Amino acid sequence: STQSTGAAAGSAMWQCRACTLEHSLQSEQHFRTCRLCQAPRSPRPNTPASSWGPLRPPNARDIAPRKRRKALDAPVRPFEFLVVLDFEWTADKHRAMLPVPEIIQWPSVLLRLSGSDPSGRRFAAIAEFDTFVRPTYNPTLTAFSRELCAIRQDQVDVAPRVEQAVRMWLSWLRGFGLVLGEEEDWASNPEVRWALCTWSDADFGSQLVREFRHKELQVPQCCKQWVDLKVLFARHYKREPRGGLEACVRSLGLEFEGRAHNGLVDAHNTAKIALHMARSGFVFKSTTRGIGSDGCMFGAKRFKSASHVQTCGDARRPRHADHEGDNGEGDSEKFLLFKSKRKQMKIKHVQGDQCHPESPGSTAW
Repeated sequence: STQSTGAAAGSAMWQCRACTLEHSLQSEQHFRTCRLCQAPRSPRPNTPASSWGPLRPPNARDIAPRKRRKALDAPVRPFEFLVVLDFEWTADKHRAMLPVPEIIQWPSVLLRLSGSDPSGRRFAAIAEFDTFVRPTYNPTLTAFSRELCAIRQDQVDVAPRVEQAVRMWLSWLRGFGLVLGEEEDWASNPEVRWALCTWSDADFGSQLVREFRHKELQVPQCCKQWVDLKVLFARHYKREPRGGLEACVRSLGLEFEGRAHNGLVDAHNTAKIALHMARSGFVFKSTTRGIGSDGCMFGAKRFKSASHVQTCGDARRPRHADHEGDNGEGDSEKFLLFKSKRKQMKIKHVQGDQCHPESPGSTAW
């Protein structure tokens, strides 16, 4: 018993490095400082010094590099293809199209942004799709639609309905390997990086969603995200895309080909802007807008001009709500004009202090 106690005491003995005092008593094995000189006790032979205090020092498992998800670590790949699209839909100058405007032309232009063709061109338009669509709510085109879009009545009378047109378009995309089949709800092919591209959010975010909701049709999965080229135009060229599509095309030194407000013509000229941006160094790698589960748009806000009035020659009038690209803002613009005029007249009345709203001869209101 005495030997074992002595052995235990010997094993617990420690010596101060400063004054060489040996602490041999069993009660002294827990001392942190020397009993004589108060110097800190040196660490045990097999215990490395640590500055972690009450925390546990890291071990080899903590220091070893962890496996990370490669899909999240990898940089975002640029888009290999862009599908430029520009709908045309029913409209009228004097009345709203009830219950909802309907698509009457569904065009697309396919752009290749990766690789090159045998001639060495890296960025180019390689295919196009175009079909007229027969409206069902308002089957007879208004004079405004026929004049604006140059679409004849006989062209839409023999055209497929919108549910047939969208299937034709999706089959065209599937032929290039961009979308999966109908059993996958026409989702985008995950092996190919591509995106839809429009000039404004009105085509998918407003018109397509609104019409498909009224007709109880399901929006294809590949149509729920897109690139608003107006947003990227302002970001790349550091200026606002003023004056409409034709003015923006000409501002880049390009020629606007064809008749404006024809869907395929507008899609080709929109594609010219996208190709000009790609050739000048812009990299398309993410969408700007999308449709959430509630049917509302999300993403970057598109640029809105400071002017709420469309000027056409010397005629200054509010834009119509059903006119293409207005996105249903015509009524609000009329109200803003009325409100602004009323405010000006009210200020004039207060300053002049001559007219009163209740007076018979009042002209301030």
